[in-house]
Amino acid sequence: MGTEITLPSGRKAEITPIDGKTERLLEDKELLRNGTLIDKYLASRIESLDGDSSLTPQQKEKEVLDMRTGDRNFLLYEIRIDSYGPGMTFNYQCPSCKKTSGYQIDLRKLLDDETIKVHPYRDGPLRVELPRSGGYAVIDYMTGREERKGAQLKGNPISGTILIRVKELNGRPPTLKDYDALIGEDLAVIRGGIKEMENGGLFPTLELTCLDCGNEYPADLRSIIDFFAPTKTSTGSAGP
Repeated sequence: MGTEITLPSGRKAEITPIDGKTERLLEDKELLRNGTLIDKYLASRIESLDGDSSLTPQQKEKEVLDMRTGDRNFLLYEIRIDSYGPGMTFNYQCPSCKKTSGYQIDLRKLLDDETIKVHPYRDGPLRVELPRSGGYAVIDYMTGREERKGAQLKGNPISGTILIRVKELNGRPPTLKDYDALIGEDLAVIRGGIKEMENGGLFPTLELTCLDCGNEYPADLRSIIDFFAPTKTSTGSAGP
């Protein structure tokens, strides 16, 4: 029997703790290169979704691909707590002074006291009006499918991200030719809309204070290896 959780979207999931086989996924450079690592990681720990425990591994992967990023992040967060406990000890380099400080946090407490927030989703996608062209763009929440495309981006990630996130530009999916024709003010409005549509579900970003220079800066817990696989090295060397 796994642990039952409710995702920010309201869906129910039953998860099981990480095992050695799951940790080995983190060593697979091919999965990282082609953007499928997180999909397989999440799918491997889902026992059931919305009460359905008959899903095959392929069906589970499709389900997590179709999930909004805010739900996927919540799953990652809860799987981490279920697998290793709420305590997390890690080192992080200050982007200002480049010194490394050690931190100890309680993931459950950060969620309970809303230091790390779970934001509600808006109803439906966001439509933004483009001031220079007179057209419009429709932007929806990112899902695992967009995450995978983003991980596979080559060339210009700025234009690529916009083309991935904009569902409609004046009634149809945008092309690179459409992007090239947009005026800067329109592009800024689109990027603002994309930023607004990131405010749904959970994004595990934490404000850290450098213990050397006092600089405050945001850190995405997903970028820290100890979030996925705690190590004795980091546990032993991190400060208070």
